[in-house]
Amino acid sequence: MKSEIEILDPTTTEILDRLLEEPAPFMEVLHAIQDHHGYLPEESLKQVAQRFQIPISELYGTVTFYHFFRLEPKPVPDIMICENSACCLHDLETISAQATTADFGIAHSGKVEKISCPGRCDVPVPILIGEKFFHSAKSGAVAAATEADMPLPPETGLEECLFRHIRDGIGSLEGAKVHGAWSSPALAASDPDKIIEELKESGLTGRGGAGFPTGVKWEAVRSETRGPKWIICNADESEVGCFKDRVLMAHSPHAMLEGMACAGLVTGAEVGIVYLRWEYPEILESLQVAIDEAEAAGMLGDDVCGTGRPFRVVIRRGAGAYICGEETSLLNSLEGKHPFPREKPPFPTTHGLFDLPTVVNNVETF
Repeated sequence: MKSEIEILDPTTTEILDRLLEEPAPFMEVLHAIQDHHGYLPEESLKQVAQRFQIPISELYGTVTFYHFFRLEPKPVPDIMICENSACCLHDLETISAQATTADFGIAHSGKVEKISCPGRCDVPVPILIGEKFFHSAKSGAVAAATEADMPLPPETGLEECLFRHIRDGIGSLEGAKVHGAWSSPALAASDPDKIIEELKESGLTGRGGAGFPTGVKWEAVRSETRGPKWIICNADESEVGCFKDRVLMAHSPHAMLEGMACAGLVTGAEVGIVYLRWEYPEILESLQVAIDEAEAAGMLGDDVCGTGRPFRVVIRRGAGAYICGEETSLLNSLEGKHPFPREKPPFPTTHGLFDLPTVVNNVETF
């Protein structure tokens, strides 16, 4: 006999049945439900609580902690406008006023909500409607708003030196391989100790802010005998004015995926998770394309680059919680817990995701 919850919301049953055996499915289950309904119905949350064995009160507290999960239906979205740092240098009051009547091609409520930095300081002022970003073409000119794209740098000068590969098509697998991508997994599988020593000699430290030596971190996870082990890419950059990881993932996703695969082969992990900032919906799409490309070409999957070793990568979306940029908060988020930071020690290298050895590195580090 079917339960009342299943009768009320069969879509939630299908989502749970489909995703529950996937790696760290909690956030993706909630996103899938909200993607379908437009919000998180009470009946769905009751079923999620039952299947994840979480008290409904605890689940409610966790869900309401995130900015972009909704408990009530919202027929049309509000207009969200950034009010931080670079954007404050523009005429926000004029932009906000004009945004209420501007034609974005998307239905909206006409109400303006000011939001914290969404990581788009390269194209101020970012305007978010639903899950689509726009930017005012110039200060006070929302009427000329266009979909946000990163402008290419000039062909000569300092910016061209810094971003010299942007025009090279390295976002695709074919273009990335021209520049040497996916050449290192074979070495990582055959001689992981050499990779660790090279990382130590290079002095590479975490680019997320803490600056911990990458080689030491990988070595610590490799030396652990418990498993399964995990590779986590922290793509939830949240500091005001920071958008480097979005640019790297947009223009060179295979460099990051290759780094994650090497980390897996070196440490013995078979699954990598990209914890992606919610405010980067276009990266969700393009990164999944890159993952699919790599799997189809045998760079990821059951036989990584012909090494005979498996490694797969999945994406898990955040939901607008600044604190999840901290590694242990991120781990709690993936586990379905309230995303508060953990006390250290123990460290993620020994007690990370689901209390198992875990490498957590930033996009740029990989």
